[in-house]
Amino acid sequence: MPPSEAVDDLILVACDDVYFRKFGLSLLSSMQRDGDMPALHIHLLNPSEETIEHAALLRERHKRLSFTTDDCRDSHPSSNISFYYTAARFILAPILLR
Repeated sequence: MPPSEAVDDLILVACDDVYFRKFGLSLLSSMQRDGDMPALHIHLLNPSEETIEHAALLRERHKRLSFTTDDCRDSHPSSNISFYYTAARFILAPILLR
């Protein structure tokens, strides 16, 4: 989760392994270019162990980076998983705001 101190500039994204590899690393890189990086929280959807390990390494290097994992167990079995992926960041947002 994000640092325990109050954060007023948190950016929340949600992605699966594919989007994490395709876009997560370039997002982090472009956010750092400014020098004053806002806090970034990545909600990983159904992540592989490799992705979790990669995110943990990134968190060690970037103190304003945090992440959570979601095994997508709460998605409705009759729904296309993409619906859950689309809504996941909104499910997590109230928890982060508290």
